[in-house]
Amino acid sequence: MIEMPRETAEEKLLRESRQRFLTFNQEDIISRFGLKHDEDTLYITYLCQEYAIDRRTGVLTQNGREADSGEMAAVFELLTKSTASPSPVGTWASIAQLCTNTTTTGLEKYARRLSPFDGDLPALAAACEKLGGTEAKGGDLSFVIPVFEGIPVWFQYWERDEEFDASVQFLWDNSITLHFRWATLWNIMDHLVDRLLEEKPKS
Repeated sequence: MIEMPRETAEEKLLRESRQRFLTFNQEDIISRFGLKHDEDTLYITYLCQEYAIDRRTGVLTQNGREADSGEMAAVFELLTKSTASPSPVGTWASIAQLCTNTTTTGLEKYARRLSPFDGDLPALAAACEKLGGTEAKGGDLSFVIPVFEGIPVWFQYWERDEEFDASVQFLWDNSITLHFRWATLWNIMDHLVDRLLEEKPKS
């Protein structure tokens, strides 16, 4: 008897996310989020990239590549958890204020990952602009970046100097808890750093 390969935890999460999405009224989702769509596909922009959702299978893709569990959690949690269309209230909270288990180490990992930008703030600013960011006050560099339509994150960065290592901060509009669990916010911040590194000009 041939034993079928076991489903990995990642595969199980992806399958369950797709199945849950398919239980929701897609016409209601289209209306609440103003999604571009056709008979077969819904389209949503996440960190300046367009994603496609197969309306029959729930498979999420970006430019033909199947999305990973972090991307799927962000997109599907927004579309199925939100009780209303995103509408920023204009006040901000740090990730530490939103997540009681946040530690400085949690944020330090992002500063370490962004080390390719050390000493080159113009390159980091250019990467933020490529993600649709708008320059703001705060830190040595600061941009408000659209995660989804109506859902911004305020990214702040301090360069390393003689006394301190580089550091980062993420501020979220206080409406964010209507749309995401804290764990998903960490997924989104991971992906945001990925996207900044992708947009770094090649030397």
